[in-house]
Amino acid sequence: MKNKFLKNKKGFTLIETMVAVFILSVALVSLLTLISNTIFYAKYAENEIIANYLMQEVVDSIKNERSSNILSPNPSSWEDFVNKFEECNNANGCRIDAKVGSSSITPCVSNDDNVCESLIYHENPYNGSFYNYDNSDSNGKNSGFVRKIIISSNDHEMKMEVTVFWKSGLTNNEVSLNASVLDWLK
Repeated sequence: MKNKFLKNKKGFTLIETMVAVFILSVALVSLLTLISNTIFYAKYAENEIIANYLMQEVVDSIKNERSSNILSPNPSSWEDFVNKFEECNNANGCRIDAKVGSSSITPCVSNDDNVCESLIYHENPYNGSFYNYDNSDSNGKNSGFVRKIIISSNDHEMKMEVTVFWKSGLTNNEVSLNASVLDWLK
């Protein structure tokens, strides 16, 4: 009679339970890996968008300065405009702080980490820009983005190569933008 009682009893065996736990574990690990990768790629995309903004900001700043010069009552010559950026005419490049109202130009000094200083990020627009080199504000923090500008010119064209570097985990990333400014008076 005891044998009949055991045959009618339904339930999971130890092997069935282990298989179910294994399948659940594989599904959970796959889901967590997918979530982790999604977060990583979302952060990478965010950083790439910021890097593209930082590149375009400098190009627009230089083009705006050229346009303002041409439209001023006493425009300076093309040579004077180009000479303003002569510190950017080398392999180390320069940094241009594209603040509203003025853009300061500083040569980059080559060192082991990178060739220019990191931009400072400000929660609220500081001097017209979220990203600049002014670290006098106690709310500013190192952004991790480094912007390098190399400028070369000829008689009627100024070529710019803007590169932004940043680090994501252990990976070094960079994006570059090439643009030209032409002498409108020629």
